[in-house]
Amino acid sequence: MAVLCCLKFNNNFYAKKYLEETQTKLKSWHLAWHIKSSCIMPSAISNLESSMNLQHKLGSVQILSQYPVKGLDAQNLQSIDLQSAVDRQYALLYTSRPSSVPSAGWRHKSNFLCAYTAGKLLKKFQTFFSQNGTKIVIHERATNQQILSADLSKEKDRASVELFFEKVCGEPVSLVRGPHFGNTNVGATKGNGNLNVIHIINAATVREISNRLKVPVCCTRFRPNVVVDDGLPAWHEFQLVGGMIQIGSCTFKILGRTIRCDATRVDACHPGNDELDMPALLRENWPEHGEYLGVYAQLVVTKESSGEETIVRVGDVVTLVSSPPPAVDLWALSMPWRVLHSLGALTYLMAAVELLSQMKGGLGWMLNFLAFLLSVNWSISRDGGPGGFLQRTDHAVAYSVIAYNYHLASMWPGGILGVLSDQWTTLQVQAFVVCHLALPVFFLEDVLRKQCHVEPWVHYGVAHFLWRLIGGYGGLLVARASRNTTVLF
Repeated sequence: MAVLCCLKFNNNFYAKKYLEETQTKLKSWHLAWHIKSSCIMPSAISNLESSMNLQHKLGSVQILSQYPVKGLDAQNLQSIDLQSAVDRQYALLYTSRPSSVPSAGWRHKSNFLCAYTAGKLLKKFQTFFSQNGTKIVIHERATNQQILSADLSKEKDRASVELFFEKVCGEPVSLVRGPHFGNTNVGATKGNGNLNVIHIINAATVREISNRLKVPVCCTRFRPNVVVDDGLPAWHEFQLVGGMIQIGSCTFKILGRTIRCDATRVDACHPGNDELDMPALLRENWPEHGEYLGVYAQLVVTKESSGEETIVRVGDVVTLVSSPPPAVDLWALSMPWRVLHSLGALTYLMAAVELLSQMKGGLGWMLNFLAFLLSVNWSISRDGGPGGFLQRTDHAVAYSVIAYNYHLASMWPGGILGVLSDQWTTLQVQAFVVCHLALPVFFLEDVLRKQCHVEPWVHYGVAHFLWRLIGGYGGLLVARASRNTTVLF
């Protein structure tokens, strides 16, 4: 029989201290590991610590970029001081288009001449920047011929840049300067109120996209500031949202995922792939993630860390500082809230029974019955998260029910406009009003989830319950108000 040599911690202060530190690390990683024994092999502790250190490492920085002028080429760097970075410090603002500036000072990218509004046009030009990002040289990409050289710190040179791009795009533009003309306001809404954020891409994710689509796809297509490799598996960067990471000596909070737009059609590395509709391809091939790729992060500066180095370098190791909170999805709701979410759909079932009893064709009752089934199925399914196939199907059927209600109302006296000429009965007017009450509730749910970031029980439980209750009840009233009406189907 093998003999297990144990170390008695009760008699060894240093060993006991070592175990306490190990247990603290285990707790910080939420590992389901409970050390109950009074003795443990020292080699086991050593192996466990090694595995935890490997778990901490997320990869290393492979590419480091900034974009001094929004929409133009990247400036690839070996190191960058985040306190003095000029990422998207300049932008070409359309001056002939109406533009609203919210209190945070962020403008949507549709207001700028950039990769989103004119990706193929700007791809014709190759731009080079000086180390500090103030001097720019523009070449024609096809011929490599220099077209323009300017110092952005000088007013006269900025005017020449404006004139050049006005001729190119056919619209007046102004070269404006600010702290950060980024593609998102997530720094203000979810961060410290500052718009300055960095965009991080996981190279493993891009490789998976390239392999599945069987076309070469470059990380630069997604205009990142930092490309991380040799650590995170594909798509695992999304699991970091809400957590903290460290790159070199800098700590960042991961604020949110990056939604992709038409700007990702342009790929300077592979000009022949400009027709890839990346948002659509992401939706079709990775519906569990939707149109998202990459994450936004913000530098964390505290009183203790102020004055410390804020330099990020190529080759810096990326590590996890603190785990994000557990991912919240529909399945995370407790049973009462999921039941409430489903109960709202009972009115669809009641509308289906009403239409079936009238024997006015099969489409109406089948649509309402299908809306009931899909709503309940989505409520209890593990695949019922936002943006998934079940959600999109459920919403499509719900919209079809609304369209069918309009069809029924169009058969009433005076058609849809009968409500304005007092040709409808009181029940018909009530039904029409109730049906339309569902629309503001639907948009409220969307705002609560995307903008206000409320607890899931609020938008998935309460708001969805009200939306389905009102929408289905409106359909029930429409069906009852159509008893004496002949319908086409």
